[in-house]
Amino acid sequence: MNKKNYTVEDLLNDNSFISYIMDHDSPDGREWRVRLAQTPDLVSIANEAAEVIQSLKYQDLSFTRHEEEQIWNRIDRLTSDTHQVQVGWKLRDWVKVAAVLIPIVVSTLWLISNFQKNERPVEMVETTITKDCPNGRKMQVTLPDGSTVKLNSGSRLTYKSSFDKDLRAVWLEGEAFFDVKRNTDKPFVIISGNIRTQVLGTSFNVKSYGEEGLVDVAVLSGLVSVSRFNQNESDKLQWDNISGVVLNPSELVSYNINEDKFSEIVEVDTDEILAWKSGILVFERATFEEIVKKLERWYGVEFEIEKSVEITDGFTGRFDNQSLRRVLEGIGYTSKFDFKIEGKKIKIMEVQKTKAPG
Repeated sequence: MNKKNYTVEDLLNDNSFISYIMDHDSPDGREWRVRLAQTPDLVSIANEAAEVIQSLKYQDLSFTRHEEEQIWNRIDRLTSDTHQVQVGWKLRDWVKVAAVLIPIVVSTLWLISNFQKNERPVEMVETTITKDCPNGRKMQVTLPDGSTVKLNSGSRLTYKSSFDKDLRAVWLEGEAFFDVKRNTDKPFVIISGNIRTQVLGTSFNVKSYGEEGLVDVAVLSGLVSVSRFNQNESDKLQWDNISGVVLNPSELVSYNINEDKFSEIVEVDTDEILAWKSGILVFERATFEEIVKKLERWYGVEFEIEKSVEITDGFTGRFDNQSLRRVLEGIGYTSKFDFKIEGKKIKIMEVQKTKAPG
């Protein structure tokens, strides 16, 4: 079956899918594992079909050849004096038919009964889901537990289609705002490079663009713990309660990747940090290189620098849902550079001097 849009009924009638549920390592099983990994939207349908298949239990209703002969000999003795029925069949013929139909009917009723009871726990089909938010866009993701994540431009979020029994874990590259459903029995963990952020239920922002060399964690509500994470011990995702720091609302900590150390915890204006969620572009004492990287992600463009720009003390400014041209005009005016927009490419040039009238 090569249909792209499967239904539960399709999968229940697909022998290759049934083989996959019965044996994940069979040829059909390997093929379906690849298909599900490449088609996350199919996983929920596959889980429903898996529940049906795995909840059905089949009884062995067959007989040995010797047992079958004994049964028929006994039937022959009991019916030896019985007359033929009107259509010319002997009772033995009718009994043979009944012997075939009765086990089928009994088996069907038994299967329906056990399916309704749903006695056996089902092993769900699980796959890894990756959400890429390209430059120039924002994206909102709802996780399996109902928590929501808003991804900033140029970010990637990875997680399993169903969280583990004792832990909710996701992996982040870039920047995201998390609004986590509270569950004291199942901590929520974000892995960003070699930094681990753990919560029980809260809202906070994590910024971890690899090229910047920093991981920033800022808390809007609740408590958040931040600690180092050893990539070589990937099975130890939870915080060890020994190393790291704990953040309260309106607090931020930065981790310097190159120096392998945390900054002091500082109080911050979370409205400024989270302004990106509302389409507001904020710069605070930013260097020209920082401005370029941020604009490339924000607008999905590429810069070509013909003139190096130095901004004394950095650039500070705020642009509320402004076009790239308006932003460049504002920065260029104070920072003394000119620009040219050619599709997705931006050229930064020296300010053209106007000639005095002669």
